Amino acid sequence: MVVRNVSRREIRSARVLIEVYGRDGTLQLATTGLTTSKCCTVLGLPPGQEYGLYLPTALSPAHVGRVAVRTLRLRSRAWHGERSARATATRARINHNRRDVVVTARVRTRGPASPYVVGQAFLADRSGRLRAVISGRYYCFGPARQRVVRMHLTYSAPPGTVVRKVVAYPIPPNARTLVGRRCH
Repeated sequence: MVVRNVSRREIRSARVLIEVYGRDGTLQLATTGLTTSKCCTVLGLPPGQEYGLYLPTALSPAHVGRVAVRTLRLRSRAWHGERSARATATRARINHNRRDVVVTARVRTRGPASPYVVGQAFLADRSGRLRAVISGRYYCFGPARQRVVRMHLTYSAPPGTVVRKVVAYPIPPNARTLVGRRCH
C-alpha cells in the first residue's frame, strides 16, 4: 500500500498501524510490525511524496474490503525545500527471475544527508495498477555520492510487471535505520 505526506513538514519517522478489513467490514488483521520490522515505519518522507508500506498477509485481495493506516508515533521537522537533504533515484531497470524480481537504480544524495537512504520501487501491472512496492535501506552514502542499488522482491511477479516509479529518501540523522551496518 502507498501513503502520502500531505503536510508541509518532512516526516522524520512515523510508526503506523495497518488495519485490513474484510468485504463484510470485519477487522481481519491489525499490525504495527515487530520492533525489528521495517514494514510499518515511514522514514525521511518529504511533503507531497509517497511511501510504500509492505504487509505480508495470506488474505486474498478478493476478500479485502478496505485498508486503513493510522499514525501511532510521528516525528517531523520543518521542510526547507532545496536546502533540505535530498536523494534521487534514476535509471531504473527491472529483472524478472523465476523466483524473484530485482530492480536496480542509480541513487544520488545531495545536501546535509545522513549516510543512510531508503530506496523504493513501485511495480505496476500492464494496466498501471500497483502490484507491489520493493523497499530497501542502503548505507554509507556521502555528500553528492552516487551509486547503483539493488532492490529485491523476494517473490516472482506476473509477466508484464513494470517499474512505475522509483524514489529515494535520506534517512534523517538519529532515526532508527535497522540496517545493521554503521558508517563513519
